[in-house]
Amino acid sequence: MKTNLYTAIAILAVAGYFNVGSASAQTARPADLTANIPFEFSISNQTLPAGEYIVTTVNHVSPNKVLQLRPKKGGSGVMVQTTDAIGRGQNNPKLVFRHLGGRYFLAEAWMASGNEGLRFKRSRAEKELERTLGGTPTISTVAMYVKR
Repeated sequence: MKTNLYTAIAILAVAGYFNVGSASAQTARPADLTANIPFEFSISNQTLPAGEYIVTTVNHVSPNKVLQLRPKKGGSGVMVQTTDAIGRGQNNPKLVFRHLGGRYFLAEAWMASGNEGLRFKRSRAEKELERTLGGTPTISTVAMYVKR
């Protein structure tokens, strides 16, 4: 009798394990967002031209999210590791840029959900420009939307 009980417990434990695994694998992937960026900008020591970009979090369930920006018309994009940015309720997805000395640097991405955003490290070029010019950069935002 004890053997049957232990077998039943083992089967339930294994079944529970697989249910948890399959539930996390089925976590809904956020929709790709589109941003029409009207200026050339830099991110992670790369400069990208103005244009329409598809913005995606590659590993949205991980605490170390990676943001991907790729031109809508094709061409090379960029993938950048981010850190979390906590803020007030962000109902509208947007990209936040620091503008300094005629150049734009991607600073944050606020996706479509909740109070969490994604923050990007300042690049070497941005740090050097801040040292050279001094002063405080201005902030510019670009709205993102789901393209249907």
